[in-house]
Amino acid sequence: MKTRFVTRLFVLAVLAVLFMSARLSYADGPVAVDGATDATEAVTPNAIGPAERFTIRATELLALQVQESGDNEPYVVLGIIRPIGASGQRLDFFATPAFSGVRNGDIRQMNQTLLDNLNVTRDVAIVAQVIEHDENPLAETIAEMEFRAKVHYTFAVVNGDTSLASLRSAVAKGFSEGLKTTNQLFSNLDNDEAIGAPVQLTVTATEMDNLVAGETRTRTATASGEGAQWRMTFTIRRNQ
Repeated sequence: MKTRFVTRLFVLAVLAVLFMSARLSYADGPVAVDGATDATEAVTPNAIGPAERFTIRATELLALQVQESGDNEPYVVLGIIRPIGASGQRLDFFATPAFSGVRNGDIRQMNQTLLDNLNVTRDVAIVAQVIEHDENPLAETIAEMEFRAKVHYTFAVVNGDTSLASLRSAVAKGFSEGLKTTNQLFSNLDNDEAIGAPVQLTVTATEMDNLVAGETRTRTATASGEGAQWRMTFTIRRNQ
């Protein structure tokens, strides 16, 4: 563990140097990046005013098909990339607890507020990985997934690949790599299983702008793999 901690510190030090050379700006905790935006975003005028506020939440996790008869323990690791300022972007992470005793048709509440009453004028990307929890240390697995996602996200930005689709894919790659790394580290345990590839979802500025004040729209995304299928529900609300 000590060696892995030192390695992480070294990687973070390298990232810090890259941040400075690329003139990146920091936010508290998650990374905020100033750089070029997706070409579509750059040429499409947006009508979202500075006073308009939106909330995006991950709400329900529905078991469409489970692996075990009654011992399923799914959890979800999420990343959200949202715009800040005129051209910046910010990556935030969220995770649910491991839900126990889930059977076919059961619903669990994710209760994750991904965007909290904020003004956004460009597209927002969500990456969500559903995982079946077995014996891996939960905190260690989530931390490794987030760490790897941040590394891939940062290197994509430093290399000038700052389209939302590319950054979204970088986060997804980091999630997959982080889970694989943790499984290798705890290979003596019954490892956690990714339910398919990370789900990637984009909420467009147009979609948000089409909402009237007080209206909520629902989006769903399905994760399938390892003999299981889970449907996630997200809500997009225009507050004002």
